[in-house]
Amino acid sequence: MGLKTRFLQEIWFFLSVKFAYNKPVTIFSFLAGAGATLGLWQVARRAQSQHTRRLLDYGTLVLLAALLGARVFYVVVHGAYYAAHPLEAVEIWLGGLSWPGAAMGAILELIILSLARRYPLGWLADGLSPLIGPVAIALFLGCWQAGVMYGQALPNGSLGFPTVDEAGAVSVRVPLQLICALGLLVYLWIAEHALAPLDGKRSYPGLRASLFSLGLGLALLAAESLRADPVPYWGSLSVDTWCAYGLIALSLLGVFASLVRIKR
Repeated sequence: MGLKTRFLQEIWFFLSVKFAYNKPVTIFSFLAGAGATLGLWQVARRAQSQHTRRLLDYGTLVLLAALLGARVFYVVVHGAYYAAHPLEAVEIWLGGLSWPGAAMGAILELIILSLARRYPLGWLADGLSPLIGPVAIALFLGCWQAGVMYGQALPNGSLGFPTVDEAGAVSVRVPLQLICALGLLVYLWIAEHALAPLDGKRSYPGLRASLFSLGLGLALLAAESLRADPVPYWGSLSVDTWCAYGLIALSLLGVFASLVRIKR
């Protein structure tokens, strides 16, 4: 393992420990760290031996960019509060992350790495695509504990799961976070098996990453249509709904671009 990789992973470990000492996000932070670790292991397992160290370095950078982007987006969306409490904007261990910012940070870092290292963007995205499933599923489950993205409350005696809300109250609700995690897991399993016959035959740059991110976008869109927790709005739709549509559109564009290359 290279010095740069060890240094970046020490930063990631420090942030995870810092989160863990703040009780409201302990389980969330543990699951986020576990998802990131499993995702990096999947990247290393799928990579060709000559690219393993390089992709691990880049994967760690993408995770850090996603964490930074998630915080910046959250602060911007809740700008009125942070304008009155500016010092809290950098106190990331207090909580307050947003998935659209994480997606934007990760995509931007991919583009920067592609331009700086002169790797094809599709190849780089495919190499790091194993991060998507473990990280997203772990965060869905973490939201279950943190009181974020929860479903509608159910009448007493209904079949549901105890779920905490943003106020810390526990009630029986539609297990939205669990449904999204399981749905994404099934989608990724199907996509992985559908792509398996293509491995080693021809180059399909960007197709794997586009299909994986499409599944994530669909899961997030479904969650936005069913969630009951308060969210900020832009016009008639929530901020996260707009961003889910944007992720789906970008993923479909990537699938189309890959298919055009295949045809040529």
